[in-house]
Amino acid sequence: LGGRLAFMTAARTDIDASVGYYGVGIDGLLREAHAIANPVLLHVPEEDHFVDKDAQKRMHDGLDDHPKVTLYDYPGEDHGFATEFGQRRSDASA
Repeated sequence: LGGRLAFMTAARTDIDASVGYYGVGIDGLLREAHAIANPVLLHVPEEDHFVDKDAQKRMHDGLDDHPKVTLYDYPGEDHGFATEFGQRRSDASA
């Protein structure tokens, strides 16, 4: 799922686990992190042109200490690095 949808699903449902790519808008939802009861894995490209460095820092500040949330950063990658095809795809990171 997209990062925002994966985060919202984890915070608002009883899903067993969620995995999301990219993190558009998650920094605006951090007040819901307390409701996450099951594992969440978020893949965050560090050069995401939709999620700037400040937003990424807010995500880390709000989630790094959460026992159920893992953020995995991808240095040098942009939004869409794990897409099946296209110019932004990165075989190495995907």
